[in-house]
Amino acid sequence: MISAREIREKAFLIINLIRRLFFLPYDKPFKTFDEQLEILKNRGLSINDMDFAKIVLQDISYYTVVNGYKNSLILNCNSDNFIPGTSFEMLYTLHMINISFSSVLLKYISCVENSVKCKLAYLVATNYGVYTDYNDLKNTNPSDYLCRNNYINSPFRNNTLKSIKKDICGHQAGLSVNHYKGKNHIPPWIVTTAISLGETIHWYKILKPALKDELLDYFNSLSGLNPLDKREFFIKSLDLCKEYRNTIAHGNKVFSETFKIELPKRQLQALSHDFMDGINIVHSSGRKGNAAIIFAILILLRNNYAISNFIHDLGSVFSPYKDVDFNGKNIFALFSLPDDIIDRMVKLLPSII
Repeated sequence: MISAREIREKAFLIINLIRRLFFLPYDKPFKTFDEQLEILKNRGLSINDMDFAKIVLQDISYYTVVNGYKNSLILNCNSDNFIPGTSFEMLYTLHMINISFSSVLLKYISCVENSVKCKLAYLVATNYGVYTDYNDLKNTNPSDYLCRNNYINSPFRNNTLKSIKKDICGHQAGLSVNHYKGKNHIPPWIVTTAISLGETIHWYKILKPALKDELLDYFNSLSGLNPLDKREFFIKSLDLCKEYRNTIAHGNKVFSETFKIELPKRQLQALSHDFMDGINIVHSSGRKGNAAIIFAILILLRNNYAISNFIHDLGSVFSPYKDVDFNGKNIFALFSLPDDIIDRMVKLLPSII
């Protein structure tokens, strides 16, 4: 029987044979660094230092430094030609700013993740104890805090609990979990170190309503919402954090990436005060971009010290470039943020602590 791998290999050989027979050119043929720079010059990009530009392409690649940022600096959507005055150095600067911005987001999304995991583990341990039989994938032991009877009867309950157990048993469980395997139990605050943010969200989703609401009571920033709206906003905010984190971890750009998760409109209107002024949150695009993720992190951080550091770190990313003209656009417009985003964060602080 032919394996799937063999089928793929034969298909690849056939496609290449057809290309050779009919002389079909590749869509993206190989280009040397000099040829890549020549293409950019022909598209109207100014290159002030050819040696520097070649080093950048050797270190970062054409696609990374050009394609991610060109859409904001081309003449129109039907053209690959750059706006006159656009330079290679400008694209590289945007790339470096994107790295700094992404690093700040990743840092504070990690703070949010750790905070949620800590609260979740505390509530589970308080209500269901500290013992789990990680070999029992059916989760029927009433002494086990992952016993399925401790959670709502949802379609994905059993799969979520089983997935958590498998992570405990897996090779990538981590030093803490492996250490506790030699003890007589693995408490929930150790288990949370072995699971992803996605699984943490699923774990929260299968909690019984009273525990869901008890966890949300920690977030004073959500106090103006009813329980159902709190849960929805909390889950959507975490989902958006997860989407951003995965995007950044895979090396993609938050500068131009299109995100799928959007914050719910009603809750955003109730919680944002003046933070989202001028941002069209009626349209979904205003509820899932860079302003939305910054707002979600602010709401979920809860810690005054962490929030102040978040504001400071973001300010440090943008302040050196606030007066720089990127061919008629400032740095905030390029990142789809209001010019006074830092001031808005500061003004929001009293209402979320």
